[in-house]
Amino acid sequence: DPRRALAVISQTSEAFAADPAWSGDLLEPPHLLGLRQVSPQGLEVALVLVTRAGRQWALERELLLRLVEALQAAGIPLASAVQPAGR
Repeated sequence: DPRRALAVISQTSEAFAADPAWSGDLLEPPHLLGLRQVSPQGLEVALVLVTRAGRQWALERELLLRLVEALQAAGIPLASAVQPAGR
């Protein structure tokens, strides 16, 4: 369900922005732009973070980790680049 996945992503990015350990490096709240692409492998979502210079990679890694954990906890499967045998 794309709407459910987007809701989890939105909630997780908002919680991330409110975390004092990371909020000082964000110049703006995260912007969830929505679906960017749909393919047989999954959905691609556009999410923009505006950060202090030089902090974008650390924030990206932490937010991606939290997103994976939140999506898995919600039972939303992640796309896989590996195709099952015989396809």
